[in-house]
Order: sequence, then C-alpha cells, then structure tokens
Amino acid sequence: MLHDELRYPSNNIPNITKWTKAQVLEYLSERLPREITDQIAKHDLDGRAILLLNRSDIVSTLMCLKLGSSLKFYREVRILQSQSTHHRVYWE
Repeated sequence: MLHDELRYPSNNIPNITKWTKAQVLEYLSERLPREITDQIAKHDLDGRAILLLNRSDIVSTLMCLKLGSSLKFYREVRILQSQSTHHRVYWE
C-alpha cells in the first residue's frame, strides 16, 4: 500500500475550493512542520489560491522556503488539487 493511501484512505481528500486562509493553515499545520506553515501563513493563501498554485510558484524564492520544505508543501498542494473537479484549470 502506498504512503498516500495510508494518509488518505478511500480518497478522503477534502475539497478546499471554498476554504478560508485559516482553514487552509489548520489543514496544512496537521501535515507539515511549523517552520513551513509559518512561511505559508505570510502569503494569505485560501483554498482557491492553493488550487491555482504550481510547482514554480512554490519552489520560487518568493515563498522563502528551502527546497526540501518547498517540495513537502508542493506534495500537499498536489494531493489537494487531485480532489478538484476542474483539473484542466488547476493542474499544471
């Protein structure tokens, strides 16, 4: 069984389209280290903004994250984007 299947059984990935900044941070705080979520909090990302992010947005120096931290955040973003019904808009 893959690691993601253990974390998200039965495709239990939330639809974050209407989430507020606070809801996004709460969700990510349960999955990422605090040093990453502290940086994410500075960017005021709500659910729609998370769905529109791509890898270059996250890995860029604008996010002020080290590469490893950026990739951990990107992984969570891609998992959340997989729940979206608008794949063409939200996927790279």
